[in-house]
Amino acid sequence: MENTKTGIIIAALIIGSILGGAGYYICTDETNSAVQKATGTPDPGSPVQEATGTSTQQNTIQDTTATPTADFQSLTQEAINTPDPNKDINIHNKHSDAVELKIVVENPTTGIELYNDSFSIAPNSEQESVYNLKQLNPNGVQNYRVVAEYNNTRDSMTIRTNDCHSDANVEITKDGNLRSYYYIC
Repeated sequence: MENTKTGIIIAALIIGSILGGAGYYICTDETNSAVQKATGTPDPGSPVQEATGTSTQQNTIQDTTATPTADFQSLTQEAINTPDPNKDINIHNKHSDAVELKIVVENPTTGIELYNDSFSIAPNSEQESVYNLKQLNPNGVQNYRVVAEYNNTRDSMTIRTNDCHSDANVEITKDGNLRSYYYIC
C-alpha cells in the first residue's frame, strides 16, 4: 500500500511541475487517511521508491521545480467555484473472482440516502458510469458522499459537483481489497 502511495505521489509531482508546480491531491477515502498532497520536489539525485506492481525499484528524480503562476492559480480557483454536476460513478473489478458491490450516494450533511444499488461485476472487468450525480439535479456546487460496500468492508468519499473534481471510481483491487478514489486540481 505504501509503495502505491509513493508511486501516486511521484506521478502527481511530475504532473504538478509540468502544469506550473501547483500541488495536486489524489483522494482515496472519506477520512483522508490515505490522501496524499503532492507539493514540492525531491532534491536532485535523491533516491525515491516508485511503485511498479508488487515490487519496487529505485529511481532518481531530476529537479523539475517550477513556480505556480497566477494564471494557473486563478484557473484552479475558477474550477473550484464552477458547477459541473456531470460526475460518473465508475466501478472496476481487477480481482480474478466475480464480486457483489453496493453503491450508495448520500447527502453528507444529513446522511439521507439519495441512491442505492447493488452490482454483480465479472472478474477483471469495468462497468463505466453505473450512476451520474447530475441525476440528483444539484443546485450549483454541492457535496455528495459516495459509499461502497464489498465483502463486509465499507469505503466512502465525498466529491463536489465542480470543475475541479473528477468522476468517482470504486475498485476491487487484484488482491480483493476495496478502494475508492477521485482526482482534484
